Order: sequence, then C-alpha cells, then structure tokens
Amino acid sequence: MRRLSPVCTFAIALAMTHWANGADREDVHPTSEVIIADAWQPDAPSLVKAGYFTLTNTSSEKITLIEVMSSAFESVEMHRSVVVEGIAGMEALERLSIAPGETVKFEPESLHLMMQKPKRTLGEGDHIDVALVFSNGATKSFTMPVKTRRAGYGSASHEGHHE
Repeated sequence: MRRLSPVCTFAIALAMTHWANGADREDVHPTSEVIIADAWQPDAPSLVKAGYFTLTNTSSEKITLIEVMSSAFESVEMHRSVVVEGIAGMEALERLSIAPGETVKFEPESLHLMMQKPKRTLGEGDHIDVALVFSNGATKSFTMPVKTRRAGYGSASHEGHHE
C-alpha cells in the first residue's frame, strides 16, 4: 500500500476540516436561484455612468455579491447614496448580502452601480454585458440596455464622481 506524502496528507486534512466545520456554506445555491430583472443604464454623456437592476434571491440560503464586472468599462463598483449631516454623497460597498427570498433594487438615488470610464461610446439602444460575482465564486451574467432616462428618476449622470 502506498503512503501519502506529508504535504498531501496535510492538504486532505485541511480540506476535510474546512468542510466539516461548515466553512463556506454560505452561497451553496446555484446561480439559477438568482433572478435579475429590470436592468438598464441611463443614456448620459459622462465618463462615469450609473447602472440599475433588480436582484432577487429565490434560494433558501443567504447570498453575498462581492464584485460586479463589465468588459465595457474600466471598473464597476457598487455604491449606495447616503445623506450625512445634510450632505448627499455616496459610499462604495465591497459586498452586499441578500437574505433568502429578498429582492434588492439598484435604482437612482439609492443602491446603484458606478460604471467608470466606458471603453467605447455608449448610447440609446446599446447593450452592456455585466457579470455578478458571488462569494462562493459563482457568477451570473446579464445584459443591461442603455435607455433614455426614465421619467421621475433623479440625475442620470454620475458626471464629476470619481473621475
């Protein structure tokens, strides 16, 4: 009978301990249990654009969104609009946890994507590929159309933010 090397034995023991202790059980669902709807980006002449959509967790487990990517932009960040001591501003979010059955809306003057430095000119009718990355390493991709600003929403532009 062959013996395992000490390094191999250690790696197996570490993996088994990690599994037995329940580590990384968060986000055990497939991404098919994440529903994305109402995605759009306002058509605005700016180097920093906003992105909006609705994200629903239909699983029975909490999920955690840790990154948003798009090949159409140099960077994409999750932001939340805030008012501190009467001054409006934004705070970047490194992660966003979504409870089982919860729906989170990325919308104007609230939670939104800050999409910085488009790699090409974007306008009404264009579509942007977006990928959400979850803490378990799973990704969920969708297409975000560029549309004229919807009536009743605030500023469509993020001009002047983080340029």
